[in-house]
Amino acid sequence: MASTHFVMALAPEGGGATAKDSQRLLCGQTYEVAVPVCPPEAAQVFLSFEARIEAGRFRSGSAPACVIAVNGIPTSLERLRNKARYYSFNAEHRVFWFAPSRSAWIFSYYPWGDTTKAGGHANRFVLDITDLLTAGPNAVTFTSIYLYGKNDKPLELRHVQFFTTDEFSKSPNLGQVAPARESQGLQRFRARARGRHAGALARLNTSIAYKPVIPPITPRRTHDQPYSATLRPDGSVRLIVGEDTYTISSSLRFTGAPWRDIGHGVGPGDWERFHVGKMAISAETEAVGWERSVLSRGSHLEFRDTFTNRTDRDQPVTLVNMVDCGTVDRIAEFRISGQLQEHFYACTSSTESRMTAVTPVCYVGLQRSAVGVVLEDDAYRNQATWMTWDAVLAAGTDMLYLEPFSTYELVWKVFPLQRPGYYDLLNAVRRSWDLYQEIPGLFGFVHPWSKERMYEDVRCNTDLERVDFLERTGIQVAASTFLYPGTEGKSRMLFGGEPIETHREAAPSFTAWRDMIRRHGTTTPCLPYLNIHLSRLTDGETLDGLAQRFPGAIPLNPWGEPVAYRQGWLYCILPQVGNPVGQHLNQLLELYLDELEFDGIYLDEWDHSRARLSYGHADGVSALLDTDGKMVRKVGFVPILSRDFQVEFATRIARRGLTLFANQFDATLTAAQLPIVHFAEPVDYGSYLLSAAQLGRTPLSLHLKPRASLFSTVREFLKRGVLTCHYWYYLHGEHVLKHCFPITVREVHPGAVVGMDRIITCASGRFSLGTRNPLKATIFAAPDGLLENTIHSGARDAEGNAVIDLSLSEEHVAVITEK
Repeated sequence: MASTHFVMALAPEGGGATAKDSQRLLCGQTYEVAVPVCPPEAAQVFLSFEARIEAGRFRSGSAPACVIAVNGIPTSLERLRNKARYYSFNAEHRVFWFAPSRSAWIFSYYPWGDTTKAGGHANRFVLDITDLLTAGPNAVTFTSIYLYGKNDKPLELRHVQFFTTDEFSKSPNLGQVAPARESQGLQRFRARARGRHAGALARLNTSIAYKPVIPPITPRRTHDQPYSATLRPDGSVRLIVGEDTYTISSSLRFTGAPWRDIGHGVGPGDWERFHVGKMAISAETEAVGWERSVLSRGSHLEFRDTFTNRTDRDQPVTLVNMVDCGTVDRIAEFRISGQLQEHFYACTSSTESRMTAVTPVCYVGLQRSAVGVVLEDDAYRNQATWMTWDAVLAAGTDMLYLEPFSTYELVWKVFPLQRPGYYDLLNAVRRSWDLYQEIPGLFGFVHPWSKERMYEDVRCNTDLERVDFLERTGIQVAASTFLYPGTEGKSRMLFGGEPIETHREAAPSFTAWRDMIRRHGTTTPCLPYLNIHLSRLTDGETLDGLAQRFPGAIPLNPWGEPVAYRQGWLYCILPQVGNPVGQHLNQLLELYLDELEFDGIYLDEWDHSRARLSYGHADGVSALLDTDGKMVRKVGFVPILSRDFQVEFATRIARRGLTLFANQFDATLTAAQLPIVHFAEPVDYGSYLLSAAQLGRTPLSLHLKPRASLFSTVREFLKRGVLTCHYWYYLHGEHVLKHCFPITVREVHPGAVVGMDRIITCASGRFSLGTRNPLKATIFAAPDGLLENTIHSGARDAEGNAVIDLSLSEEHVAVITEK
């Protein structure tokens, strides 16, 4: 066996250990290792290392921890060679060693000497990196993304080596194969995206768009863009935006047949009929018909791909739509679901994360123009895999199938931008989908039954102090969970699936608080917590008992087991119209609204909980395919399975004129049209949840989960075009959040949120609401976001609209309204 021990190249940024056989990385630190020159006869090169998270008292479990890249190209699970792709944490929970949504490897908390997991290889990894190496110098980087390692919980790396044979130590469980859990039909394209290509090597802008001084803000009447589009005889679309040309092409495959390349590659292949019209394609095989319409809208190109199954058998459809941006050197910025990427690199998972479904947008900014690709229909946005190679952005699905004699229409859009600007794309999409919802007031959680002194309202000793707490914080919509006393001597929080009588018995833990504030003249709407996707085991109920109570309505993992949120006591359930969970939740709604007379509902994890995909259900459009495009098993995406129930449930509440708030955003366009106030729950400013908020009906977020300066959080969120509401700590007095609501957001900008009747900004510039009435700006200052002064303006622009000029420091936020 030939092996070469690593040579230290760089210490982590900010300092760190310099010992050659070990390294410790805090969050955000990167460690680089030069790859030794391999012998000419080496056919393979493997990277070997040991790693774990040093997390103090935590000695079991694991977490996403480290991005490992070779020459800037992230590695992924397919490269693992020394052990199975997952380990069993316990009898109910298996953990895969890679988190695709973060391009991060999972490291364990197990001590170095612990050999109980993964056949003794819990902390050892060997990756095949052969195809990522170049003829020149090569380097491997380890970058910690473990959030809790910001202070005192580092990653530990040791024994970094390179092997040129596969004679390294292997786990006894290496041959352990998981049941089918991901579709393999896009292997041709995923292999290209994961490999070494020009886009993966490009260094792109990763700075947020905010600038302290921003261009004039006036609500736009239209988001139309100048562009031209032509459908060419080979089926490709030529899109011209300013001086830039983009080429849009596709590849399709039906039920194990060869790929058919439309507008690129080897050509369209064999069809019974294939015709390219002015802005449409019509084609069919013996089994499947395909009609494409290309519609020129003012702000975008709309593609409608209609597939028809002409047979009495299920027909899988594999599809990749591609936008060629020319050459890599023209690309300046790339965002996946709003998240800035350091390289033009993407190969996302369609099953692992909600990120694509709730923010089905990719943005490519060139030097002079930009395009955004947006997935609209419910199947495409849930099933999609984003991929790149060279200067090509691709959106593929290898999970779509057609039931016998059925038709399905995929809808996707390409938004051209004459000038680069991700926020222009956001505002155009929000207009296209009519994503406008009033946020009626400042939301905040209260804790009437908690004993945790970390919550400020828990420290209130009298009813008058509790009422005064609402006044000082400005909470205008209050939400709380229920505490169930139980029959086992332990009080427990409830979620949603527990028996109706359990909720009725627990209700006084919140209704008593609500009735108290009412007696003191406070009319703050009170919303009970509800999670339609979870049920706790209470009063001795077992998992088997839960399954008997909700037959056929428990999401299953690839092994056919119920999906646990917390093993042993909290499990996922599946709400659908007419099924046992749906019937239960409708009865619970009657309890909350009719009997207990709450003012609305707060819905946690609205789109789905831990189970995004159920392997025990079929949604009628989703399946896993093998590498030949043949069906392996049908599956169901929970947002699609529960979509009709969500519409029915939310509509019942809205018709009463009651308030609906929800954590998380919508994974279907159908649900996105419901009158719900959504907010994010991020742990840091880089969270994809803030990107989801930007594109939601309500660009709103709870403050950061960890403790931080709340006014600083308000400013940082505004830099990203998102408003803030209270979570578990609060501003007091005449503070900025008291003046932000109610608001219906019509535009978001880096540094400003534009509502129908107000603008909230942390930037300097000229602002207008597009009306004639004079404006005023109420200024709030650090450290506590309190009112500092008010500025009045009678100025007008050339069209006669009122404007106000502001010069704000980094310590200020302004709320602009009419006088």
